[in-house]
Amino acid sequence: MTLTEAAAFTKKSVYFIGIPFLAITLVWIVYRTLVPNSDLPDNYITPDYMCGPLDTITIDSLPVSKSDTTISIETTSGAIPDLPTVVNVFEYAHPGASLSALQESQIIAQNLNFDMEAYTRPTTTEYQWTDTDTAKTLVVETGNLNFDLKTDFSNPNVELNSKTLPSSTERAIEIATTYLQSRSLLTRDYYDGYQKAYLIKLTADGQMREATSISEAQMIRVDFFRKKDLITIDPTLAQTEQIGSSIQNELEDDQTTTDQGSTDVKKYTTDILNDSPIFGNISVYIGGQMGEYNSDYQILGINYVNWYLADQPCGTYKLISPDEAVKKVQDGEAALVNLVVKNGDHIAPHENKVVTDMLILDVSLDYYDTKEKQYYLQPIYVIKGEAELDTGEFADFYYYVPAIDYDSIPEDAGIAPVEEETQNP
Repeated sequence: MTLTEAAAFTKKSVYFIGIPFLAITLVWIVYRTLVPNSDLPDNYITPDYMCGPLDTITIDSLPVSKSDTTISIETTSGAIPDLPTVVNVFEYAHPGASLSALQESQIIAQNLNFDMEAYTRPTTTEYQWTDTDTAKTLVVETGNLNFDLKTDFSNPNVELNSKTLPSSTERAIEIATTYLQSRSLLTRDYYDGYQKAYLIKLTADGQMREATSISEAQMIRVDFFRKKDLITIDPTLAQTEQIGSSIQNELEDDQTTTDQGSTDVKKYTTDILNDSPIFGNISVYIGGQMGEYNSDYQILGINYVNWYLADQPCGTYKLISPDEAVKKVQDGEAALVNLVVKNGDHIAPHENKVVTDMLILDVSLDYYDTKEKQYYLQPIYVIKGEAELDTGEFADFYYYVPAIDYDSIPEDAGIAPVEEETQNP
C-alpha cells in the first residue's frame, strides 16, 4: 500500500468510525445530563422495605433512680437536629457452621500461639484450647468464628511486666492494629472505623478497673469500631428534604463515588455501636514486653465478636423522628446504656445512681450491632448528654432508642412489585 493509499484509508476510517463514535458519545453525555444516574430507583429516597418485616429491637436498660428528674435540651444548634427520615438497613451474612469449622478454628488457635491439635469441645458449637504455661484459654464459636481469649491473672505463671507497657495509648492502638491485621482478623469495614484505648489495672481479687495513668496501669485495652453507609444516594438528591439538613452540608462536601453497578452516588457513613457505646465489638488487651530477649508485647486477652455484614443494603426504611426519640427519653421509654461519673471509671460495672437533672447535648443516628446474633443491622438514635446526681457529681449518659418506624412497614414488605407487561395495540 502506497503512502497515498494509506492516507486515503485513514480518512475513510475517521469518517466511518470516528464521527459515529463521537456522535454516540455526545448523545450519551446529553442523556446523562438530562437523566442523571438512571440506574438508581426513581424513589430512592423513599423507603422500599425490601429487607422484609423486621423484628423490633429490644435493648436492656441500666438501673437508675429518677424522681421528678428534669430532662432539658441544649444541643449545639439549640434544637433537636434535623436528621434523615429514610436510611439503609443491612443484612448479616451468617455463614453457619461449615464442614471446615474445625480447621478454621485451628488456624485461629495456631495464630494465637496455641497447639492447634490440643483442643476440647465444651459444647456442640465451640472449640476450646488451654495453655497451662501461659494460663490462657481460647474459646472459638464455630458458626461465625467469633472467639474469646482470656488470661487467668490469679495464676502465678502470669507476669504482666507493666513497667514495659507501650509508652502511650496511641502506641498501644498501633500494636493492637498490627497484631490483628497480621492474623487476618481485622475485616475491611474496620479500616474506616476508629479506636479507643483504656488504661487498666487489676484489683486484689483480679477484677479490672480503669487506671489514671500509664505508671499505674498493668495493661491497655484497645477497642475497635466500624462504620456503615447510613445513606447512599443520587448526588442530585443531596438537598432533598428527606435527607435532613443536619447532614446535607457533609453530603455536599463529600466526593462522589461509584457504586451499585457503576452508578454515581454520595455516601454518608455512621458508627456501628454495640450494647455499650464506649466499647467496641473487638477488644485487645496489651501487656508489657515479653522479656529481656523478646521485645514483643504480651497479648493478654481478645474479645472478638465480628458479625459479617453484606456490602450493600438490602433495603431502605422509614424512621421515627428525632423529636419522637427525645420524647421517649423524657417519658422513660428509652434504654439507658451508659452512665459514668465525669473522670470516673469506665471499666467498672454499672452501679445504680440517683439522677436529679439531665441535659441532652446531642442526638445522632447510628447502627446497633449486638453481642448476640441478629439478622439485620438496624439504626438507632443515640441521645447523649450530662446528668446531675444527688451527690452533686456530674455524669455522662447515653440513651438508645430504636429508630425504625415499625408501624409503617407494610404487610408485603420484601416482595418486589410485579412489572406490568406493555400490551401492543
